[in-house]
Amino acid sequence: MNQKYKELIHSDIVIKARQLPNKIAIKSEESQVTFYEFLSKIIYLAERLDSLELKKINLLKSNSIEFLLFFFSSSMIGGQITLFDPSWPVNLVKKLLMKSNSNIIILDNKELLKKEYSNYKTYTYQDFNLGKVGKKNNDNSSEYFYISINSSSTFLNGFTSGSLSDPKMFSRSHKSWVKSLSMSRKEFLFSDKDKAIIPGPLSHGISLFGALDILSNGGTLNILKENKNNKKILDIIVKENITVIILVPTKLDILCDVAQKNKMNS
Repeated sequence: MNQKYKELIHSDIVIKARQLPNKIAIKSEESQVTFYEFLSKIIYLAERLDSLELKKINLLKSNSIEFLLFFFSSSMIGGQITLFDPSWPVNLVKKLLMKSNSNIIILDNKELLKKEYSNYKTYTYQDFNLGKVGKKNNDNSSEYFYISINSSSTFLNGFTSGSLSDPKMFSRSHKSWVKSLSMSRKEFLFSDKDKAIIPGPLSHGISLFGALDILSNGGTLNILKENKNNKKILDIIVKENITVIILVPTKLDILCDVAQKNKMNS
């Protein structure tokens, strides 16, 4: 794998799928995928996005394995993805969509949402038929996608929390986040032995970066669709023998308060 390819945000997923094919990459409340299965689905979805010319998309999805599939598939075809928090009011999302350079929205599978965004081209995960994906030759299939991707180009647009005013857009390049991941690896020493939970929306920069940090090192990521049930978060920490938690300080304070009332061995 050449140095230029290593500057792309999905490169570590390809590497881990070859090194640790049967290792669990992601666990959700509904399902789980190994690194090999995850990459197979990424490649299939990337091919679908590419064939439909969906190079610039807006992602309005709750936490799920599918969220990360769209993220990495967009990266693999040199696309650009803009993230929106699904908890935001529709009027705010529509206002922020004006800052996006795409009229394509990937939604959760809700008919009401499709009606709300009827002026846009809307898709759901189900529209891409990923449930039928079989095993693919990952070594060969992934080679097609990274030939002409510029690692200095923007691959991600996100928004600040907007606690004081409307959320502000920020952009990231492949190279900037890969460099940050490299520095994080030196500081935190995450490895394939780690099991992580990130109790926050993947549409937020800190949660998404944390997810990439764990997966790029071969660790297992546990994700929750809804992150407000603090007792459930603590139960997963114990049940899954979690070694890493990535979260904002306010959420840490809340979890520490709740943990005082629970016996925890993890």
